[in-house]
Amino acid sequence: MNDTQIFPITSLTESSRLQMRTFIAKQSNQRQATSMYYAIDKGIKELSAHIKGLNPKKFEGAHVITFTDGLDNTSQLEDKFSLAKVSSHVKEELTTTSFHGKLIDSWVVGSQGEDVKDGQLDMMKSQLSALASNPDQFFFLEDVSMLERIFRQIANGLTKRWLSWVCTSALNHDGGVCWT
Repeated sequence: MNDTQIFPITSLTESSRLQMRTFIAKQSNQRQATSMYYAIDKGIKELSAHIKGLNPKKFEGAHVITFTDGLDNTSQLEDKFSLAKVSSHVKEELTTTSFHGKLIDSWVVGSQGEDVKDGQLDMMKSQLSALASNPDQFFFLEDVSMLERIFRQIANGLTKRWLSWVCTSALNHDGGVCWT
């Protein structure tokens, strides 16, 4: 059973930031169930629906950021895939789905939750790293207190792509040049 909740794709504003923080704070996992592959699959479907309405000329790309503290133990996709097959299906979706000719850029952050035994750690790291677009986009936290720093690092990496440098000068070409 998947009881994964999804926050809708929305523009980043101060208001939506507060809504997201509230959404995250209300999450609980009393059953210690992880439906990570289900959530990623749903996220890709949400992205697809959202991107259809965007102007392809202004589309920079789609980014999926996954954070988990457990091994997936409950994912099913519309009863067509069991947990044994769902991981390869989702990995294929992450690596082959493109929007306006651009592949999804996938970032993965993992940590060891209470339900993950030490003997499962290598398997968990292997499964999670396979979901990242490249090795530099996979992070495994030995200490969850590092989470904020890692999320800031990811956010900085993403926003640097959108920094624009514009050169302006006086109309008569007198005076200095200003870079902004």
